[in-house]
Amino acid sequence: MDRQLIKFISLLDSEFRIAISTIYKTARGGYLVIRSKKDGRVLFVVQIGEIPPEKVQKYFDYALEKGARLYIHLPEGHISSFQSANEAKNQFGGAVLIGDYILSFSGIPLAAADEATLLQAAVKMGYTTDEYVLSAFDPRTIHEYKRLRQV
Repeated sequence: MDRQLIKFISLLDSEFRIAISTIYKTARGGYLVIRSKKDGRVLFVVQIGEIPPEKVQKYFDYALEKGARLYIHLPEGHISSFQSANEAKNQFGGAVLIGDYILSFSGIPLAAADEATLLQAAVKMGYTTDEYVLSAFDPRTIHEYKRLRQV
């Protein structure tokens, strides 16, 4: 596994733990899925934190679906699964396009926080910039991102 990927996963784990200890106190864990922007294939899936047994399948399925849906909408210029979200169909935000990868996460009971946590880690790794996040993403994600920056 690529060292940068291991470092990103470790940082995301740390960001998630900070987020749940300070803001999203009902969350315990979730799944991170990394896909190729080029062909949409899943490159990596990892559990972050501890997932309650009754939520394992739900979070796994949501994390996969968010990234797959974002991949399908890339030709339309989408950078976030919020742009194609449909809550009536259980299709939520929580996937973002960062460079050559689609990152998706499910585990915080607020989809904007799933995205914000991914973006916080991506900014800290230098994969994207604070300015880009604040100008390009859904206002709900930006609101949660700003909350995370303060902790």
